[in-house]
Amino acid sequence: TKCNFAEMQMISDLIRINGELKTILFQTNDGNHILLLDKHDAIILQKIGKSGIEIEKEYTITAGKEETFFLDAFAGSDQIYLLSGYLENKQMIVCKTSIDMGTLEINDKTTKLNNFPCKNEYYSSKDFEMKSSPDNKLHLLLFIDEMTNNDSAYIDARLYNSEMELQWEKLITSENFKYFLHSDYRIDNYGNLHVVLKERFHSLSIDGIQEYNYFITSYLADGRISGPIQIKLPEGNIYDCEFYAPENGIVRFGGLYYNGTIVQKGLNEYLFRNGIYCIEINMLTKEISKTNQVEFDRQFKTNHPLENFVGQKIPGDGLLYIKTKNIVARPDGGFFVISEFSISYDEGAQFTDIDVFSFNKTMDLEWIKNIRKDQRTEGGGNTTAYWKRIGSFFPFYTNSNLYILYNDNINNISLPEYASNVSKYKTNANADNFVCIAEISGSGELHKYILDQEISAKGLPLITKAQILNDNKSLYVTVRKTIAETHAIIMFE
Repeated sequence: TKCNFAEMQMISDLIRINGELKTILFQTNDGNHILLLDKHDAIILQKIGKSGIEIEKEYTITAGKEETFFLDAFAGSDQIYLLSGYLENKQMIVCKTSIDMGTLEINDKTTKLNNFPCKNEYYSSKDFEMKSSPDNKLHLLLFIDEMTNNDSAYIDARLYNSEMELQWEKLITSENFKYFLHSDYRIDNYGNLHVVLKERFHSLSIDGIQEYNYFITSYLADGRISGPIQIKLPEGNIYDCEFYAPENGIVRFGGLYYNGTIVQKGLNEYLFRNGIYCIEINMLTKEISKTNQVEFDRQFKTNHPLENFVGQKIPGDGLLYIKTKNIVARPDGGFFVISEFSISYDEGAQFTDIDVFSFNKTMDLEWIKNIRKDQRTEGGGNTTAYWKRIGSFFPFYTNSNLYILYNDNINNISLPEYASNVSKYKTNANADNFVCIAEISGSGELHKYILDQEISAKGLPLITKAQILNDNKSLYVTVRKTIAETHAIIMFE
């Protein structure tokens, strides 16, 4: 069905060839937009009104005699604060430039914000991160000096409000940052920094299944450090996790768990996921206050047959190729945990079912919904790894509904939930994709619509990025219709 509650409109003819370069859209106080596009050696700014492009500027940002490269940006009430950097004597120098949102003119000269050790002689994305709070009013800058043994780090964390005023600064060292195999940082609306880390504890072989313990440490706005606290279940082990902070000091986690059974078949190892979990931890009292585990029943596992992926039955009780991708909060205190099935192979990757698990504010399971799709991505290598990591969909909650924007194979246009005729692994079915949107009501009623009928060939997703705008009624997306990407807004009524 053609979608009648959301519309996608192109807003700019600027193209992005390199998907690693950033592009950001800002909303202005008068309802217009400013598009920022990184060109690697310069940035382009466009002010977009109802009649089209009103102002366009291109800048090479310099600090003294040094040309800088773009890192990130955020918007205040009437200025855009642009962060850029350059390398000098194995130091990363981070600079600040303010740009007027009305005229797109640079307000004053670029000034130095911070410098910190940089292990390499070139910039790596591991050196610097910016994280914004859900309400987009706080912005965390992380200056990361990763130690040479890759198991610890020295991190200078600075929190700014939207007017570039420093709220706090914290130095995080290896003494309280022990588990540096992987990290995920979140700043909440209350100014607390939550860091989830994991440590590997088991594998049957060098290249085999990796199992992890998960820990959380919270650096609270009042200066206290809470943790590390192990995130654990009464029974079973955590396979993966996503998290958010619904209240000050409260952190909720959701993801997949397993019962510890690793199946070996030939040279391969398989770790079956057995269910979905959620955990609530009070970081003020350092207590796990609530947990819930929902085991996949026989019907749910039957609805996701393994043969659709690998062409053979692997002995074991549970599901493979499923991974948690998102957790989405609701105003009523409930939340959604969203997972996806995917598998990679030599020529590319295949993404099928999206499963949505709805929990109420007391963490009881309300319902499960499945979105049946079949997106192929050709190209292998970086293309496969990129989409396997981030998934092939984007969830968005507005108007009391959950919307999921996704790419689907054109052959699946009429597939119902749990259809059994999705083409099997590595067939020669048409890999072209188009843009769909699923609407799921609060009671779990599911409808699927076509958002855009433009076809993206060879399985490359038509929608490659989605950013929620401040009005929480629209999305900024980058759209791939050729090898390059252009820019659009999806507006919800």
